[in-house]
Amino acid sequence: MRSTVFAASLAAVCVLAAPTQGVARSLPQDPVATLRGPTSVPVRIVEGKLCVRCEISSPSRRLPVNLFIDYESQVALTLHTQAQRGLRGGPVTIHLPGLDLPRVQVSGANDDFLDEFTRLYSKELGEIQVVGKIGSKILEKYLTTFDLSRGEMVLERPRASSNELREQAAEGAESQD
Repeated sequence: MRSTVFAASLAAVCVLAAPTQGVARSLPQDPVATLRGPTSVPVRIVEGKLCVRCEISSPSRRLPVNLFIDYESQVALTLHTQAQRGLRGGPVTIHLPGLDLPRVQVSGANDDFLDEFTRLYSKELGEIQVVGKIGSKILEKYLTTFDLSRGEMVLERPRASSNELREQAAEGAESQD
């Protein structure tokens, strides 16, 4: 019964989310390439789960959501069935504070777990549903630092490995010859 009530409320949020003009604005092909410096993303721990409040969008819809951060999960983004329906198809973009992640690969989520988690911890979640999780397929593209004492996840351009630095130095030396 309770999950039915939650599913209905999530469906209502998805239906009521106004179609947005300009959601499909031009987004960078590679968000890592456009990341100028460290980007601090506010996060919080709710019942042992790391959460980020953000927005997800498709070309016709934009929804406020909470997502779990799960570095160990080998996915890009999982989404609740109702959230996927609410977005009405098309490429999905995650809008984190300070960084847009366009054209994210989406897979299905455990709807019952997300429904129950949101029902139990809705106050801590700011009355905004948890509709999925961001996994390692996104986070591995960045140098990711979790500073939980400050309540933030910092995303930076990946640093070159020592092998890459040697290769770059060798290429530079060859071009000077």
